[in-house]
Amino acid sequence: MQPLTRFYFGHHKCASQYIKTIMRQSAILMGWSVKVDGIATLLPMDYHVRQPFADRILAKQEVLAKSAYDLICLENADNDALEIIEKNRSYRGFHVIRDPRDIVVSGYFSHRYSHPVSEHESPWLWRYRALLDSLPDQERGFLAEIDFCSTYFDRLRAWNYQNPQILEIRYETLIAKPTETFAKIFRFLNVSVPVAALRPLVQFPLNVLSYKLGKQPLLKGAIMPVPLLQWLIQRHAFERKSGGRTPGAEDLKHHYRKGIAGDWRNYFTPPVKDAFKKRYPGLVESLGYEANEDW
Repeated sequence: MQPLTRFYFGHHKCASQYIKTIMRQSAILMGWSVKVDGIATLLPMDYHVRQPFADRILAKQEVLAKSAYDLICLENADNDALEIIEKNRSYRGFHVIRDPRDIVVSGYFSHRYSHPVSEHESPWLWRYRALLDSLPDQERGFLAEIDFCSTYFDRLRAWNYQNPQILEIRYETLIAKPTETFAKIFRFLNVSVPVAALRPLVQFPLNVLSYKLGKQPLLKGAIMPVPLLQWLIQRHAFERKSGGRTPGAEDLKHHYRKGIAGDWRNYFTPPVKDAFKKRYPGLVESLGYEANEDW
């Protein structure tokens, strides 16, 4: 029987850094091999047809088809990747989405102020950040972000949300109930999540656990006790990553800006709302975030 590969299918500005970190560190503690990939088949500003990105996309597809990993985290999941996976692997995974309107708001502030930019990873952001900085006001920035998000939202619209091998998770549920949601994810991935801690586990001080995250597995096999899961979640909670702010306390230029759902209501002016509806008709309704277009 073909070994099971677990997958995290993520999207830009859907807590991918947070989720990837929790999953990667959990895998290390369980002794799993891990691969993280952030590149999608289609990149902003058509960078997918340029080098070295065209070759990197081919290399990613080779990994998806042949390389042996216990867990693969795809931070920008698309149907092209899923088609390769389904042809070559026995798999289970989970997929995380977010209200596209909040993606626009989060994306604007991240792309303008805080998202890391490098020639190797995302050179298109140099050009896009310069564009945002040149605009006369924030409203025009959101209008530009609506267009920039097209590759992200095309992937959200095209995804198969009825795949029995993939557990669908919403960002909004994840941040509201992180322990319960991650426990549900691990159980779906055939990982045992016992409520009681393993006896040796409770004897490890936090500094020892931190050491083991970088050195060797602590657990044997697919098991993730709830106390250890809670420790990982607390270790990477918004309050710690944001420098002590609670969710809702905003720092516009920090990568962990606000940490709440529904923030689009604070920023979508009537022109921004109209532009979003015109550019992506029916998107938020199809994803279940609104009952109709009268929002």
